[in-house]
Amino acid sequence: MNQGFNRFGITTCRGKAHFLAQICHESGGLSVTKEGGGENKSYNPWYGRGLMQLTYRDTYSSYGRYIGENVTSSKQDRDKLLSSPHSVLSAFWFYNVYKNVSSSAGDDDFNKVTALINGGFNGYNDRLDYLKKAIRVFKAGHLNQLLNNDRFEFNGSSIYNYKVYSFAWGLWHDPDTRQQGSTKDRDEALKGYERVRELITANPFRTEQLSRKMYGIENRNLLNYINRRIMMLKGRDNAMEEERENMGEKGRMRRRK
Repeated sequence: MNQGFNRFGITTCRGKAHFLAQICHESGGLSVTKEGGGENKSYNPWYGRGLMQLTYRDTYSSYGRYIGENVTSSKQDRDKLLSSPHSVLSAFWFYNVYKNVSSSAGDDDFNKVTALINGGFNGYNDRLDYLKKAIRVFKAGHLNQLLNNDRFEFNGSSIYNYKVYSFAWGLWHDPDTRQQGSTKDRDEALKGYERVRELITANPFRTEQLSRKMYGIENRNLLNYINRRIMMLKGRDNAMEEERENMGEKGRMRRRK
């Protein structure tokens, strides 16, 4: 592990804590290097392997090109990631090269680190618990930048400026959605939904982007979904009043033009 930290330039105690928090969650506390039930997954044989659970053919192929070794042609080749050195090396590569997470970790941006690794916030609470433990072990509390009252706030993270991650924040905290891993919280869900609505309004999707999906919802339908969720979470009367205010403001803006 120390060789990996040196090779990939993860030198601060806080940076090491962020890395370990992510791989500890992905590997069940460094005890698992193979995704449970992977053979039954729709993406078999490209199920999670290694301490960072590399998944999908493109990821395996990219890692193979990086190390100059075949990790795709057969089960034996793919299973190289189940043991050292590849179980560890693939984790560092995914974190520092493939996803370029180190810069976000250097900013102590746990929310962005988790979003980059997971694509959402699965296991958010578990990852955060591991981070707090690692910070104590490394005595890295003095390097804190964004942890406030045991929380990494949504609006203090760079995810606040991304449509996809703001929407994810709403989904994972929404008490009525199936996403798991973070504490269900109406107010946090509203923060995410309202922020992504702002971002879409300020910078609408281009025509070629409308058919793309964000967590299973086509971009062309995203605002309708978000507005419905805000209405449900706030209560219909409050949401209708807010919508009337928004329409009134739009009307005033048109008249000024």
